[in-house]
Amino acid sequence: MQSTLGTRNMFFAAITLLFLISVAAESTLQNSCPTEVLKKVNAFYLQVHDGICFHFVTNEKRTHSDASRECRHYDGLLAMPKTKSINDFLTTKATTVYGVSDPMWIGLHDRINEKEFVWEDNTKLVWGNFKKGNGPGNNIFQGSFEDCVVIHPSDGGLWGDDQCERDIISIISGSKPKKKYICQYTLDIVNNTVNDAIKNKDPKVKDQQDVDQQDTDQQAVDQQDVDQQDTDQQM
Repeated sequence: MQSTLGTRNMFFAAITLLFLISVAAESTLQNSCPTEVLKKVNAFYLQVHDGICFHFVTNEKRTHSDASRECRHYDGLLAMPKTKSINDFLTTKATTVYGVSDPMWIGLHDRINEKEFVWEDNTKLVWGNFKKGNGPGNNIFQGSFEDCVVIHPSDGGLWGDDQCERDIISIISGSKPKKKYICQYTLDIVNNTVNDAIKNKDPKVKDQQDVDQQDTDQQAVDQQDVDQQDTDQQM
């Protein structure tokens, strides 16, 4: 009997723990992902790391430009793993959660100047994770046709050069420039906090709003008095 009760208690404890984890995850998504993204994207494909909301697009493939355009549709960018921590996070989630083994687009390229890699937010590359013979170490001929970068989840998150679009070169070589991709979104935490407080009618925020409104009203009244005095003097 005691054994049965113990098993039941463990079962209910496990269910409770899973519920709490689910609630915490939902709260994290709510605080880190844009509202429009939460409305349109299945929460299963959203992950948060260091305050950045990542969307793993694993059910469709696009060229680099089209993938970038899709991310920007919700004011996002292709994922920018500028640190090992972020790169490891993306690699782990891609393989263990989504079972992705093929390469995925990230927001890095050298389209403007060969071997000068820049991120989608126009910042220069500092930390890199390129495979040998890729990136700045790529040969001139091959590199001139491969200006966009992919992350290889099945290869420990190493990066590789690839052709950005489907062109005559990709047709001849048989390469496939359409790939899965990862978007990232970053919210203004300060504005979110204020908006949430207003939404929840935080007394402190509401009081400050009342003070600001009173100041504005008083300034308007004072200006009217000044204008009226000027008019009376002119008459």
